[in-house]
Amino acid sequence: MKAVNDNSRPNAGRKKPSVELEPDPDAVDRIRASAALSVPKLGHSLAYHPMSIGYVRNKFDGFQPLRNVPLGGIFQAFLSEHREQSKKDLHGLIYGNGLGYRTDVCFETVDALTYDIDNTGKYNAVCDAFKEFGCASVVYTTFNHGRSRQKLQDKEFAALLARRKKFPSVPVSDEEVAEFCASISKYSELKNVTVLHEGKIQDAVENPHFEMQHDPEEKSRSILFLKKPIPLAVVGQDGFRAIYHAVGTTILDTISYDKSCENPSRIHWTPAKPLRSSVGHSVEVFKGELFDWEVIWNEIKTDIEKRRLETIKLSEARRQAREMAGAEGVAAQVAQCLDHIPASIEYKKWFSALAAIHNETDGSDAGRSLAHEWSMRAPELYDESRVDKIWDGLERDQRADRKASMGTLIFLARENCPEFCPGRTGAKYKKSNAAAYAKMVREMGVSP
Repeated sequence: MKAVNDNSRPNAGRKKPSVELEPDPDAVDRIRASAALSVPKLGHSLAYHPMSIGYVRNKFDGFQPLRNVPLGGIFQAFLSEHREQSKKDLHGLIYGNGLGYRTDVCFETVDALTYDIDNTGKYNAVCDAFKEFGCASVVYTTFNHGRSRQKLQDKEFAALLARRKKFPSVPVSDEEVAEFCASISKYSELKNVTVLHEGKIQDAVENPHFEMQHDPEEKSRSILFLKKPIPLAVVGQDGFRAIYHAVGTTILDTISYDKSCENPSRIHWTPAKPLRSSVGHSVEVFKGELFDWEVIWNEIKTDIEKRRLETIKLSEARRQAREMAGAEGVAAQVAQCLDHIPASIEYKKWFSALAAIHNETDGSDAGRSLAHEWSMRAPELYDESRVDKIWDGLERDQRADRKASMGTLIFLARENCPEFCPGRTGAKYKKSNAAAYAKMVREMGVSP
C-alpha cells in the first residue's frame, strides 16, 4: 500500500519511522459488521462504543488507521482468542488516532490504557485487580507466557561478560547468571535461574549467547477502555504520562508494570501463542463502565501546570547562565539559531534540529545541555530521558547529503523568523526570549 505523507527527506540520525498507510475500507467494514458477535461477552453499549486504533502487521511495517470503529468489532477481530504464530511481533494495535508517522507526537488521541505485566506468579492477581476496579477491561496472556528458557544475547551477553571480568572460555556459573538477572529490570522478576549447557557459550561464531532456565513466566497485557479518548493536544505528553501512571498504580497497587507502555505510539501485540503451544493461554473480559479519565486529570492538572512552569524557568535560567559564561564559536552559533526555533515544532523537524546540535557540537556535553535547554521550552512535550536516549543513539557517520548540520538549524530558524540572519545580534534580528517567556507564563495564568 502507498504511504500517506510520504516525505522523501529522511529523519537525521536514525531509521525513518513507520508511516500511516492508506485506509482499507474493506477492513473497516468487516470490523463494523463483526461487532454484533461480541455483544454476548461485552454487552450492547460496550460492543458499539466507537474507538480509533492503528493496526500494525509487523514491527517493520506502517500502521493501518481504523478510525471510529466499534470496540466489539476490534475485540472480535484482534482480542477474542490467541492466534498461533511463529514469533511474537506480528499483528499489533496502537490504541489511538495517529496521523502521519508512528511517533508519540503524531498521535492525536489515546483511546485505551494498556499495561504489560511480566511478574512471575501474578497473572491471577492482575485479573483480580482489574475485576475489582470495576471498569470495562480485557486481560490476556502474551506470546511468551509460560516461557521457562531463554537466551542471554546481544547487549545482555556483552554486559554479563564485562561484569565477570574473566576469559569468555571460562564457563559461567548459576550464581553469576542469577545475580546478573537480578541486577537488571528486564530479568529481575525471574525465579530460580540456572544456566544450561554447563555455562558454556553457545553459537560462538554467528550468535554468541548463554542459555538459561527459570520458573515459567506469567506475562500478560491489560487493556482499560476509556469513556472518551484522551486528547494529547489538551493534556500534553507529560499530562498523559501522569494520567497513565496514576491509573496504573491505583489499579495494580504494588504489582509492577512495564513503564515503556506510557508511550502513546507503542505497539501492543494482540493475543498470540507459539505454534503447538501447550501452555494455558487465556483471555479474560471484565464488564463495567467505561473509565472516565477526566476525574484523575482534574486532580493532577494543577500540579502538571506548575511543573511546566518550573521547567520553563529552569530553561530560562540555563540560557542566562550560558550567555553570562560567554559561549563562543560553534556552540554560540547553535544557541543563536535555537533562540529562533520553537521547541514545539513537529517531530521530524525537532529530531532534525537535535541531530544538527549533536553533529555541530561533536556530541559534547555542552551540546547535550543545549539540546535539553531548547527542548524544555515546550514543557508539555519535554521528556528528559527521551532526549538523552536519542542523543546517545545519534551517529556522525551519516551520508553527507543526509547529515543534519548548521544549515538545518538556519533553515528552521528562518521558517519561524524570516528576517533571521546568523551572526547578527542587533535588535532587528534578535528575538526576545524574555518576552516569549513572559507570554508563556501569562498564558498559564501562573505568576513566575
